[in-house]
Amino acid sequence: MQPKSEIFSVKEVIYRTINVKSLILENNRKTEFTPGQYCFVMMDKKLKRPLSYCGVSGENKIELTFKKTGYFTGRLFELKKNDKLEIQGPYGGPLTFDESYKNIILIAGGVGIAPLMSILRTVKKKNIKIKVSLFYSNKTKEDILYKDELDSYNKFNIIYTITKETPNDWKGELGRVTLEMIKKHSDIKDAVFYICGPREMNENLVNQLMSDGIERKNIRTENWV
Repeated sequence: MQPKSEIFSVKEVIYRTINVKSLILENNRKTEFTPGQYCFVMMDKKLKRPLSYCGVSGENKIELTFKKTGYFTGRLFELKKNDKLEIQGPYGGPLTFDESYKNIILIAGGVGIAPLMSILRTVKKKNIKIKVSLFYSNKTKEDILYKDELDSYNKFNIIYTITKETPNDWKGELGRVTLEMIKKHSDIKDAVFYICGPREMNENLVNQLMSDGIERKNIRTENWV
C-alpha cells in the first residue's frame, strides 16, 4: 500500500551553507518513520524527488536538508515561511536503522549527512545503548553541516575530514575516508556500516571494507549528490 501524501507548511528555513538549506515543515499530525527512511517531495502534481528525513519520528514537524543542484532543488530553495509543500512517505531505504545493533559506523560525504542525522538524533533522544562512530568528509571546513550540533554529541565518536584544503587551525583528519582512517578511530568488530555520499566514495569504501573481510550484508549504502 502506497503511503498517502499530506500538505505541510514551511515553519522555518535554515541556511546551512551558501547552497545547502534545511526546511522545517509542520502539519497537525505526528509523522512516523524509521531513521534512515525517506519521503517524496512533490510539486505541481508531476514533479517529485526523494529526500531523507533528518529529524526524529513522532513529531508534528519534519526536517529535510538538500543541496541546490538543479531545477527541482532550485524551486525548493525559493520556498519561504508559510509556503505549502506536498509530502508523501515514509518509504524504506538501504539506510533504515535497526535499534538492535550494538556497533554502527556512519560515513557521510557532504549533504549525505542528512539521513544519518536522523539516526544520530534518534539514538540520542531515546538513549539507545549502541556504540556510534561518524566519519564526515567535506571539501572544506566551511562545508561541514550541523557542526555545532555534532560537536555537542559527546557520547558519539565523531571524526571530521576535509579533502581540498589544509588550514593551520584544523584538528581533524585530511583526505578521503579510508579503511585505515576508520580503523585508526573506531573498532570495526561486529560493526554495521551506513555509508551515504557520492557514488564513487561509496563504491570505494565498500571495496575497501569487503577486502578486509567485512560482509556485504553489514554495509548499507545510499548514493547522494
